[in-house]
Amino acid sequence: MDLNNFKRSLLHIYSKFPEFEKSINNVSKEYLLFLYLHLTDGIKIIITDKTTINKDILHIKNINCNKQYCKVLIMIYHKFIEDDEIKILEKNTNFNVIFYQENTNIQNMEEIFKHKNRRDFLIPCFLHDKTISFINNINYNNYNIESSYNEKFKNFHILLGILRKNIKTKEKLGVMICSSFTLNTHNVRRNKDIDLVILHPYYSSNKIKTNLYKLTKTLKFTDPHIHGILEWKGIDKYNMYNINKMKDIKMNNFYEIIFNPNHHYYFFGIKVIDIALDLKYRSIRAYPKNIADLILVKSKLNIEIPKIKPLEDKIIIEKHEYTKRDFINVILNYLKKFNYKSDYDSIVKEISEITQP
Repeated sequence: MDLNNFKRSLLHIYSKFPEFEKSINNVSKEYLLFLYLHLTDGIKIIITDKTTINKDILHIKNINCNKQYCKVLIMIYHKFIEDDEIKILEKNTNFNVIFYQENTNIQNMEEIFKHKNRRDFLIPCFLHDKTISFINNINYNNYNIESSYNEKFKNFHILLGILRKNIKTKEKLGVMICSSFTLNTHNVRRNKDIDLVILHPYYSSNKIKTNLYKLTKTLKFTDPHIHGILEWKGIDKYNMYNINKMKDIKMNNFYEIIFNPNHHYYFFGIKVIDIALDLKYRSIRAYPKNIADLILVKSKLNIEIPKIKPLEDKIIIEKHEYTKRDFINVILNYLKKFNYKSDYDSIVKEISEITQP
């Protein structure tokens, strides 16, 4: 396991993206180890209450967690966890995850995909800080999402299957989903479309261009930005997601977020923008639906909500002009779509709690 050589190989792959070089040169050794285990073929994992196995071990991670972490892990990824491992997670909040490498030519395709799925989906849950934070902060209610949580992601899994067929494992480092999808994964509300950003390291290849353009045009539920192939009109990497207005975020452009481990988490092996950054974007944009989302998150998650500017008596957003009362009524109606029961006076109070002094 040569991490330096592994790092050089990634730098070569992503040589067209200076944002990757900036990020990878500032990460910890632990994060580089995570990338190696997450992206290298033949890596396997075992969830166990033991400290040794009859394998050549690459790494052991002791997990000392709370009950929610184990429950959410089972809830989302139960299909990819062995029955004996589920029993360990159900009984323990302290266990070991053992990582080892085993390349063999006698495995059938079913076994190969089984271990690839476990590697892609589970390793971030144990070794990537923001993914662990996501699992610990999800709106988890044992009575209403135990059986239905994964049913909300039909379109996502269609997209996931196509991405995995067209983008190789190491090339997925430049893939990230943003916007309201992060609210859905946190079980705040469902998303409509999927805002997808792809920084493919070989975007200039005619074959890559053709394949990525076709797949995103076929999937009508995606809104893709594919560097050098299909980009959002009027928006470049310096103002995407209002990154140029986030004074407290030390990023030159949006692409840095995709490569910086502090600003995304993993969901079924795909990066999703960190909810703190997503909420920051919504607080700056401050459309009625954005403010409604801040209120929804405040009611369901135990995380800090960024402040919005005070509402003016007359509010103009694009071609729409509102009085303050009309603007608040739009927020109220939006919240009702997601079964958030409230009234005008209560919403005024809720807005005041997330307004800058």
